[in-house]
Amino acid sequence: MTVDRGQHLERLKQPRDIEQLWIDYVSGLAREAEAHPDREATIVAIGIHPFVVGTPAGAEALRRVVEN
Repeated sequence: MTVDRGQHLERLKQPRDIEQLWIDYVSGLAREAEAHPDREATIVAIGIHPFVVGTPAGAEALRRVVEN
């Protein structure tokens, strides 16, 4: 699971940085799933908070992640 709050507050990441983190996370899980088709389904969990994704930049970052 990846959560925006810790990245934003503790690591001073901006929405664009968090967007890339989420895309990298989901892409890595997808590669793992393709490499091991015999395994159970992969679940993606992303924690979001309104003070990060509730901003214009955050909302756009989340939109791009979902579209990706």
